[in-house]
Amino acid sequence: MTLGKTFEYVGRIMMVQLFGWGPAFGCHSPSPYVMKSMMQLDMLGVAYTTHIADLEEAPYQKAPYVKVDGKIVADSAFIRRYFENKLGKDLDEGLSKAERATAWALERMVESEMGLMLLHERWLKDENFERGPAIFFADIPEGMRAPIIEDVLGKLAMRVDMQGLSRFPESDRVILFENAVRALSDFLDDKEYMFGDRLTAVDATTYSFVHSCMSDIFVSPMRDVILGYDNLIAYEKRVGQCCFNTNKWAAE
Repeated sequence: MTLGKTFEYVGRIMMVQLFGWGPAFGCHSPSPYVMKSMMQLDMLGVAYTTHIADLEEAPYQKAPYVKVDGKIVADSAFIRRYFENKLGKDLDEGLSKAERATAWALERMVESEMGLMLLHERWLKDENFERGPAIFFADIPEGMRAPIIEDVLGKLAMRVDMQGLSRFPESDRVILFENAVRALSDFLDDKEYMFGDRLTAVDATTYSFVHSCMSDIFVSPMRDVILGYDNLIAYEKRVGQCCFNTNKWAAE
């Protein structure tokens, strides 16, 4: 896959910059949402440069976001929508209405169920926080670091508690996580991709979250759960080899 710095639209050249983070935590990016956008931009044929995110300039204080000729588009769902509209392309082309509805439901399940578990396991377990997310605070002066970390973790803990997950014991959290993983495995079955022999938008989501949850950097039951599903292991390897190019971050 050849990467460039621009893409053509209606006879003019537009500069596209993607902001997020490169390889970390044993993954292509510490953020599955950044991976999702990278993969969907590639699927759409959009060439872009990569840059470390500055959450102070991001509209929702999160990544990914893109700049297109200075215009900021934030959130992976809206990044996809923006470029599909601009290019007149559809990542779900060929899917029926029922299949599109199913694809959206799968995406929401993955981001809600697996994503919340991923957040809990990486950020709210002390050992895992030190293994990964703590690196985001390394450049903060030592005297200011602890209260900032406490504030961030407090807000994340409140979010996870409000959504209910952290109120359960770990054994029950694992049951809920495996329900989502099993549903993905059952739907994938023996297909190459989620909807057959061609990538669609939801593959970018499912791959990114399965890949993230399989990280062996953290002490978590998530990896063990996924390793119990041979078709998801093969899917993660297959999609990563054919569709994901981490060299995009080589210059950062």
